[in-house]
Amino acid sequence: MKERNYWMIKILKSPDHPEILTRKGPAETGNNKQLYDNDPSAYQTGEKKFKFKSSVYGHETVKELLIADQSGKCCFCEADFTANGFGDIEHFRPKGGYRQRKNDKITRPGYYWMAYDWDNLFFSCEVCNSRYKKNYFPLEEETQRAKNHHENIDKEHPLLVHPSQDEPESHIGFRGEVCRPKNKKGEKSIAAYGLNRDKLIETRREYLNSVYLNYTFSKLDLDAITLTEKASILEQFNTTEEEMNDLIETARRFIAKAARTDSPFAAMVRHNFPDLPK
Repeated sequence: MKERNYWMIKILKSPDHPEILTRKGPAETGNNKQLYDNDPSAYQTGEKKFKFKSSVYGHETVKELLIADQSGKCCFCEADFTANGFGDIEHFRPKGGYRQRKNDKITRPGYYWMAYDWDNLFFSCEVCNSRYKKNYFPLEEETQRAKNHHENIDKEHPLLVHPSQDEPESHIGFRGEVCRPKNKKGEKSIAAYGLNRDKLIETRREYLNSVYLNYTFSKLDLDAITLTEKASILEQFNTTEEEMNDLIETARRFIAKAARTDSPFAAMVRHNFPDLPK
């Protein structure tokens, strides 16, 4: 099985695209391109808007493959939320319209020709997608923006970290459970994705405390300490030697995978525990 990476750690997407995207995506994309060419001014002013088929880009098979690639974790905040949330199919480049600044009105059209593009699709939690990123897509130089399918997106320099094309750790680090920008791109991305929202910081803090606790337990070896030290530990935790050894073994199993790419908040754990196996 290939190693897969997650937000703050570059995502490696499956090379095999979902069948529905290869079967229906090109026709839908071609139709949108033709609609634009038939009346470009109407789409530029917003008089006309594209109708996108979520039954194609949001098909269950698309979501399933994205979930598998991301191990059920949000492509932005790296939280595992699938047990209590449905999640959204996220278009990195917004399909319907975009904002250069957070408070701008939406400029239309968006990247309509990328609505069914596998490389533009990710799986995100509803909070990151619907409350934070939305249509926000700032560029270093707005004049380089591709405003229709005849223009080249390769000239763009997005100010948001691309989950599968950039190296996120080059732009974003951690101080404890708090995200810290390393440059302008990191700063814009942290704000755009709400990576330091209060609830998320609290969740990361609780998880990091759990890692610290398990890390401490994993280092214990009851056979390598004196009888007095062992008795003190057992009394402190009000447990037997057998139960303590079970706790130690459980902690070691937890720590063995805490920094793996398929574990929650792996980037934060790696930053705080650089010696853990990846």
